[in-house]
Amino acid sequence: MKERIGVLIIVIIMAIILTFMIIFRKKVEIKNIKYMHFSYSVGYAMYSNVNYDLEYKNSKYIAKIKPDGISDEETGSRRPFF
Repeated sequence: MKERIGVLIIVIIMAIILTFMIIFRKKVEIKNIKYMHFSYSVGYAMYSNVNYDLEYKNSKYIAKIKPDGISDEETGSRRPFF
């Protein structure tokens, strides 16, 4: 019985802490990104890396996705909806 009360108290405390974290969280806003690049690898196999670029040009954001083994001419670009 005491164990159940202890577990119940811990659950209630965790719920209160989570509620306060949600209520008082800060909004982070990132402005004026000119260029961003990141890449990741899906394994050790050949051509397993993928590169992502986001660039701001002429009042537009342009996203590029380039898998390894693909030339720059074959890489597609797309203007996102934002």
